Amino acid sequence: MAKRKRGFWDKRRKCDRVIFRKFPEGDVIALFPSQSEGPGLINSYQHTGQHGAASQQLIKALRPAKPFEYESLLQELRAIGYKPCMFYGRGVIPKTKK
Repeated sequence: MAKRKRGFWDKRRKCDRVIFRKFPEGDVIALFPSQSEGPGLINSYQHTGQHGAASQQLIKALRPAKPFEYESLLQELRAIGYKPCMFYGRGVIPKTKK
């Protein structure tokens, strides 16, 4: 079995790796650990502010978001062209509603 290269786009599954975390104030953030934005920074997405650089430390500092907490953000990511397939932490991949 060939070893897969790590990158923001999983060519075999044609999807984006994403981690959903929740701030104590209640906002949910999508973090893309394989999309570097510079030393110690990764790409992120939120309802407010949309795309931006975020510290990798947020992955450990914030608690994992539950599926019902990140559902609307996941739908927004899919609507703008992301294909999230791998979630780290709590939760499983929710099926797309038809």
